[in-house]
Amino acid sequence: MVREERRTRNQAGGEGMRLAERIAKDGKFDNDLEYMDENASKLAKRVHKSDGNLRNIAISEYQKMSKILDNCPLCHHEDTETPPIAPVVSLATRTYLTLPTEPELASFGAMITPVQHRTNLLECDDDEWEEIRNFMKSLTRMYHDQGRDVIFYENAAHP
Repeated sequence: MVREERRTRNQAGGEGMRLAERIAKDGKFDNDLEYMDENASKLAKRVHKSDGNLRNIAISEYQKMSKILDNCPLCHHEDTETPPIAPVVSLATRTYLTLPTEPELASFGAMITPVQHRTNLLECDDDEWEEIRNFMKSLTRMYHDQGRDVIFYENAAHP
């Protein structure tokens, strides 16, 4: 159910729209918890889409994701063996240190990026996280020697 809600989040006729339609058709609807508890099964009924429609949605989502990944300046494309567009400063086994491809927030900025495409750090495994922490420690030492402070942040944009 959560997967379907995410899939239909920004689409007309998504899960929220269906719930609103069911509430609008219910002439006896009362916005209190007792009514919602008593009629939970009626309000929760889902209209399943046809297999063909679901297949077309899955194909379009796959094509959209493929296009995003092909144009990602930070991804290492192993199938074509092309390195990331962003300049690689230091390469570890699963992550690398690079210079920002977008305009920097401050001068002397750097980015720690996993080799595999990840939406956010929660998707990284323990080895990737350990390498990220090692880069963070090294950068902290380097900036400390220069008399600078470090701010680490995560830029996690959903594709």
